[in-house]
Amino acid sequence: MSQEAPEPFTGPLAPVDHSYWVSDCREEAEEAGSLIVNTLLRIKADIPNIHIIDPCHNCNREDFRIDLGRLSVAEANDLASKIKKALDELDLFRRSTDSDGRRELGRVPESVTANP
Repeated sequence: MSQEAPEPFTGPLAPVDHSYWVSDCREEAEEAGSLIVNTLLRIKADIPNIHIIDPCHNCNREDFRIDLGRLSVAEANDLASKIKKALDELDLFRRSTDSDGRRELGRVPESVTANP
């Protein structure tokens, strides 16, 4: 009597792969979190405690959340300073363009050079 190899189980409890753990919503949250981190890294700022919070079925919150974590006062001041510096540079660039959007080389607005 020959024995045949059993067929792989394909019922409702079939083996899972990577897609079992990943949802489109989770991937969207990961992409948004990465965008925040990468944007801040461009201005040399970091939020080391950022993480994604899964939906909470006990509290009826269906969406993923991005938690930026807790910052010390020093970390908050450092982050704000880096963001402010980047925005100041952007303001300087915007003020140094003419009405056609062309840069006027060598022109520095008085408001930027004046001591605050």
